[in-house]
Formats: sequence, C-alpha cells, structure tokens
Amino acid sequence: MIANSIDIFIILYLYRGKLITFLNTPCHMKNKSENKPPAEWTTKYWKWIYSKPKEENPLKTGTINHDEFLCLPCTGGGEDCGRKLNLSDEDAKKDILVPVFASEYCTAEVLNGTDEQLRERARDMSTPTHIEISLDGNSLTPYYIETEPFDITVPSNHILENMHAPAGTYRAISCGYWYKLKPLSNGKHVVRFGGSCFNGFYTKVMYEIYVHDDMANELT
Repeated sequence: MIANSIDIFIILYLYRGKLITFLNTPCHMKNKSENKPPAEWTTKYWKWIYSKPKEENPLKTGTINHDEFLCLPCTGGGEDCGRKLNLSDEDAKKDILVPVFASEYCTAEVLNGTDEQLRERARDMSTPTHIEISLDGNSLTPYYIETEPFDITVPSNHILENMHAPAGTYRAISCGYWYKLKPLSNGKHVVRFGGSCFNGFYTKVMYEIYVHDDMANELT
C-alpha cells in the first residue's frame, strides 16, 4: 500500500509539472469515499450553471439548485465573497455538492476543440497553487474528478469565456476538485472553499448555512 501511494504521488507530480503539497497523500487515504461525489453530479452542476443567463447566474447570485442534491455555487473568479443560505424541510435532508476548485471548457471556448484539447485546458485551469475547503473550521480534503464529455446548452446572454459564442449546445469536459457534504445538523454552519492557479485566477467563497429542520441529520 505504501508503494502504491508513492507511485500515485510521482505520477501526479510529473503529470502536472507543479508541486501541489496537499496531494502528498492521495485523497482516498485522507477522507471517506462517501464524501466523493459521483462524476455525474459535477456534470449536472455545469449544465445548471451554464443554462442560466448572466444576470441570473448562480455564480453571481449564489442561488442554489433544486435537485436530488444541493449545489453551493462558486464565483466567476477574482472574487472573495460571503453568502448566506437557509435550509429547511426537504432541502435540509440533502447532500451538498461543493465545487472546491474546478474548471469546464467547451467547444464554444476552444473552437472546434477535440475532447483531449478540452480536457487539457480544463486540467490546466483546475491545477491549484492553493486550495482550501473547511466545514465549521475543520479542514477537509477534496476529491479530484475528471468527467467524460457532456453537452451544455447556453442562452444568448451566457457566461462563457468566449462572450461572442452564439446560444446553443456545445460539447464540454470538466476537471477539478469537489467535495460532497452529508446533510448538516440543525443550526449554523460555515463552509469555506476556493483556490488559485498559476495564471492568477482565484475564487474564494464563504457560506453561512442555517439549517432549520428538526429532522435534519447529524453530520458524520
């Protein structure tokens, strides 16, 4: 097991070309697999984010989704913001997806890009020089997830990097770090997450979450 851990570290180090200290111990040895979200959840996140017009986009408003799980939107980058969220009834019983530091690229941004070109661009932009996630002051270790190609559909007033891309459906790939929180207990909780990468891009978010459900599950 020790030999395998060393192999994983070397592969990641050489592949990224950068030293990322928090990867010294593989993620699966640091936290429970129940905290690793399915890759399909991450694609649902991006589909939801990019389906919204710029003025209503969750990256700007912090609005949560209404699905079988909840998403805590990050920001569009270059921001350090605080948001408040109230959870009650059924929402208080749902798992919470946290996009700790992740990137998506589609064929509207890498014009006529192949799947490999999209993946390489997403990998580059999700390779952190700094990364963090904590719950109530306790540091957590996120999971690295790469998706298979998927489609996103964007409106005319979208948030794509290529602002001139027309409305439509594009092929996309996502890479990055995520965490799945179990349903939170009653009361106030603070979730902090974000990171930065080589080109100066950064995002940092703090959510104050108030749970108001007597049947809410205790965090494990």
